[in-house]
Amino acid sequence: MHSITSVADRPELLVAVQQIFDVAWSPTLMIPSVSSHLIPRLFTDLSTFVLVAVTDNPIEPLGYAAAIPFVGPDDLHDLPDGGYDEVFTLAVQDFDAGRTPTMLAGLAIAVMPKHRGRGVSEALAKALCNLTHSHRFPHLVVPVRPAHKAAEPFTSMEEYAYRTRQDGAPADPWIRLHWRLGASIVRVCPSSMTMHGTIAVWEKATGMSFPKTGLYAIPDGLAPLWVDCERGDAVLIEPNVWMDYVIA
Repeated sequence: MHSITSVADRPELLVAVQQIFDVAWSPTLMIPSVSSHLIPRLFTDLSTFVLVAVTDNPIEPLGYAAAIPFVGPDDLHDLPDGGYDEVFTLAVQDFDAGRTPTMLAGLAIAVMPKHRGRGVSEALAKALCNLTHSHRFPHLVVPVRPAHKAAEPFTSMEEYAYRTRQDGAPADPWIRLHWRLGASIVRVCPSSMTMHGTIAVWEKATGMSFPKTGLYAIPDGLAPLWVDCERGDAVLIEPNVWMDYVIA
């Protein structure tokens, strides 16, 4: 059995979040994005919206989910092109300015590798829906990162996201999980995460070498990495898919 609770209610679980964070994400995703400096705000001002799944006896971290309230657009098709990075930035600006949020944005769900495939992700997604309902927000919007897209980094997200199986369900398993729980695709956010780093940093993260300027497919990257040898740096701009849960 496991329980899901917020870091606000059980601050000692912040250690569990760090343990999950350290092992659940690919090295590629550990390259800082343009919003990475905001992550500590989740655990101070916004810890109500960080949920942790643990076994209680003994305590073992299973996974976590993070969300953030923000002032959303009247028309969901106006959700930001910048997806994760932009909504994270806007939400912190809204908080600091004292603006009243109108919806919740999911930022991440991460599960310890040994507990994947056991329903933890689904439980955390449902918990985010319940959290949205408890705060009386009408929408939970999520810039979904379909990890299987990494097998096709040169395929456009517009083409990939809308693929379906013969039964009509989304082809991608992560999009399908949200769809099965009631979410619908709003649109693609073309620049959801922008990650900059030196070529040396990217080579260490990917285990690859980048001898020439150009585009490279990299492990776990949803899009190709642009390498500029003259500048000595590289950038990965990943698209995600905005999905919306209408909360009753």
